[in-house]
Amino acid sequence: MSEDAPPGPPADTVPCVVCREGIRCGAALCIHCKSPQGWTRHLARWSAIVAAVVGLSSLVTGAVSLAKLVPADAQITAIPIACSREAVKVALGNAGDKAGVADSISLQIDDGTAQQALPVVLSPKEGDAKPIIGGRQSSVIVYEYRVSDAPAPLLVRASVTGICKYRLTLNAVDFAGKKLTSAFECGCPSS
Repeated sequence: MSEDAPPGPPADTVPCVVCREGIRCGAALCIHCKSPQGWTRHLARWSAIVAAVVGLSSLVTGAVSLAKLVPADAQITAIPIACSREAVKVALGNAGDKAGVADSISLQIDDGTAQQALPVVLSPKEGDAKPIIGGRQSSVIVYEYRVSDAPAPLLVRASVTGICKYRLTLNAVDFAGKKLTSAFECGCPSS
């Protein structure tokens, strides 16, 4: 050895990328800490990151799919239970998550002729306020025809064809101000 050689590791060694000890040039593993010296040393870290991203993406996809199953606003529909000349009893249901108000029912009498009567508006029975139907809830409400705030029977013309139907439209509104309608029908009562 010559006195002019610089102190330190021999020329054919390089420092380990982890522990910085001298190892032979081109070694795949450090003889001191056993860590990989090439690009493979990043595999453990990147595989954990990739696994986390894949797991989170499947979780987000599932959450979005579940959110699409339930309507986010009010969806009020009506089914007639009983129809008479004085009142219409309906079951109101809200399939949405948000509440809505069932305002009134428009009724048009279809007697099978080309001449259609103007629709009349039915209001909730005396004492019933406009019903609020909460999300995923239902209610039974009686609507009646009123003249000057007094209950009155509906005028039904004699049907030439023998066919008579009440065509009803529920007018509702959700709390975002969106107007909702639901159409249904029931047979006219025999006079």
